[in-house]
Amino acid sequence: MSDPSTRYAQALLDGAKGPASAATALFDQGRDLVKLLATEDDLRRFLESPAFGRDEKRELLAAVGARCGYEPALLNLCGALVDNHRIGLLASVLHRAERLWRRRQGIAELEVSVARPLSEGEESDLRRALAACFGKTAEARFTVDPAVLEGLVVKKDSVCYDASLRNHIRLLRDRLLDVKGR
Repeated sequence: MSDPSTRYAQALLDGAKGPASAATALFDQGRDLVKLLATEDDLRRFLESPAFGRDEKRELLAAVGARCGYEPALLNLCGALVDNHRIGLLASVLHRAERLWRRRQGIAELEVSVARPLSEGEESDLRRALAACFGKTAEARFTVDPAVLEGLVVKKDSVCYDASLRNHIRLLRDRLLDVKGR
């Protein structure tokens, strides 16, 4: 059986049509709503409580949505989550939906670890090289990790491409130990 967050995320994307800017706005509004639920305990408790009916909860969602200018697709998602007593999944559903949307748009999300901070020119060159490598738009998030020593480590989804000096040293050590053990 598939994860409920994934099913809701796919339903949100199927119901939210329009340009990329509309999707970006939807995800921004979703993050805003998640923050609102995290800070407004009374609102969250009301939506989670079995003491209040579905219609009351939907009316409150509509009022909050109108006041904050939320997209109908986001309010429909919240309504479905409330109806199924799963409003606590909202953040997870939105995160999953954004990742699915990026994948559908051909955007590669990359985590890049480097040994030292890169200059703007180096970072720009590396972004172009990564985009050429993955054949799509590459959105890279750079972090500095001195343990890399030199080179870089790129993570895409669950795959790790390790072109670091640290990895080359590890491979050399393993080969030497293998030869010594023969």
